[in-house]
Amino acid sequence: MEKKIIQTVFLAGIFLLVSSVSEAQGDDRKVMAKRLFEAGINFFDQENYESAAEAFREAYRTRPSWKILYNIGQSEAAEGRYGLAMEAFQQYLVDGKDEIPSERREYVLKEIKNLRELVGQVVIKAPAGSVVYIDKVFRGQLPGNKPILVVGGKTHDLLVLKDENEILRRQFSVWGGKGIRIKVGELVNEEAESEQEPEQEESPERVWTWVAYGVGGAATLGAIITGSIALSKRAMITPDCNDNVCPDRLKDDADTVDALAVTTDVFISFAVVGAAAGTVLYFFEPEWFGEVSVTPSAGSEHIGLAVGGRF
Repeated sequence: MEKKIIQTVFLAGIFLLVSSVSEAQGDDRKVMAKRLFEAGINFFDQENYESAAEAFREAYRTRPSWKILYNIGQSEAAEGRYGLAMEAFQQYLVDGKDEIPSERREYVLKEIKNLRELVGQVVIKAPAGSVVYIDKVFRGQLPGNKPILVVGGKTHDLLVLKDENEILRRQFSVWGGKGIRIKVGELVNEEAESEQEPEQEESPERVWTWVAYGVGGAATLGAIITGSIALSKRAMITPDCNDNVCPDRLKDDADTVDALAVTTDVFISFAVVGAAAGTVLYFFEPEWFGEVSVTPSAGSEHIGLAVGGRF
């Protein structure tokens, strides 16, 4: 406990130094950012991950560098704040681009994949200019460009301010891999005793999954019908045909049987593809407000469904 207090006091001292040179530029900011970064390394080595993340973030604010985002992501992940870790890692990849070494890029992508199932998304709908805090951590000003990532399966404290006035304070939770929306209603009467409970919407259902299964089921039914008719007609003309060669009077019936057989094959293909696409979508259709598209695909030598989206 004493060690934790000493580290926190030390970090607070560094932050005071930062504020004293807030107007400084050039070499002064570079030196201060270096000190903050070194403090972050020391905190991380001492397993004080929260203070490490704060030091790295202050270093980033003092003198932004995409490389520091990697350290922020590592510290937040070690502290168990997976939403903040994932945001840092994603921004690291965006800002670093081709400058990131291949091995480091592969590692970060693997970390993001592991974090994805541990993180939920929350979209806050509030008046423009509102400021959002989650678990006492500033998470952005609205309107934001993307959902806020939080640890899944955990209760979070949400605070929304507008012009420094509190317009919403509540708790919420979301499962990992899921998403919710919270709408903040503005008070018409400032003297109202209570606010209306914000609406919380669950993530979309698997719409395209059931569409694919529906296509497969309809195609199966069509195959049964056309196949039955084809077999029935073939049984009627077979006694008068030798080696699949039928008299002229039965030529139309024979052509009908062949057409029904081709149609049955097409229905069977759609049934198989529909069932396969439905099975894939059942496990992978995004439920974080992403979009999935299913488009029929056919050619001279193929037939199927094209599935597009983020998996």
